[in-house]
Amino acid sequence: MNKLTTVINDQKFIDQVMARMPVDANFDKLKAQFNSAFRKNMKLLDCSSLSIFESLIEAAMFNVDVSSDEAYLIPRFNKDKGSYDCDFVIDYKGILKVAYASGKIKRIEMQEIYEKDHFVYKSGTEVSVEYSPCLSDDCGAIIGAYALVELNNGAILSEVMRKADIEQCKNQAKSKSVWTNWYGEMAKKSVMHRLGKHVKRAINDPTLNAALDVVQRQLTYDDSTKKVEIQPQEESEFENLKTLISESFDNETLDIALQEYERCKINLDDSQNNQIKSLINSTQQELKNENI
Repeated sequence: MNKLTTVINDQKFIDQVMARMPVDANFDKLKAQFNSAFRKNMKLLDCSSLSIFESLIEAAMFNVDVSSDEAYLIPRFNKDKGSYDCDFVIDYKGILKVAYASGKIKRIEMQEIYEKDHFVYKSGTEVSVEYSPCLSDDCGAIIGAYALVELNNGAILSEVMRKADIEQCKNQAKSKSVWTNWYGEMAKKSVMHRLGKHVKRAINDPTLNAALDVVQRQLTYDDSTKKVEIQPQEESEFENLKTLISESFDNETLDIALQEYERCKINLDDSQNNQIKSLINSTQQELKNENI
């Protein structure tokens, strides 16, 4: 039984997670999302049980899907402990979901600005933003970013960052790799974080405040002293199938593995198919014996 299985089937853990979930959230759905995320990146199985539990708590509290583009689970090596931790990372789309769920926000805009975009920003007694994205293949470099929040009472909160402001955030960040790979996404997170300080004061929603704190944690993440980000490892379909089947702990999880096998068995050679079939038979027998 792997660490994820141990955590999501321990009633003590389940009770603590469910206590933090919104009333309309579903634990079985959350469990399925974590299973999906772990299947996509098997390195997560090396993470500590405590860090998996902590990620479950955050995903449950914010009601975001870690198997989609709302949030992610990243395995990072903790140098202090000499082991991997499961790190919960919320994307800007997850922030939008949490913000709208507060019931206090009517509209949110968050966008990086390219050289050939049309952008006019006016502040003062009335805030106005004109933005039309460039639709050509060559839109030039990113020159800034903006975020705008309209509250239900009609009030508008906004923030604009120039390229120099974004670069300052990048230079202050202790982790540079994510900026190199996802500059536009980090620019949006940076301007939303800066606007988030005003949003916190305006609506004072505990869940949204906590989500914005997670963004702050991500923007100031230190990968030089404590943890090193590990990129998801691409595994062969054959190796992935073997892991899925061997880690099946009940008929439901085995059915998921069998569906995955049906989808990709055409890509396996005869030897690999025979090995998978043998593993399926032995796993089915083990589960049958456990139920006797």
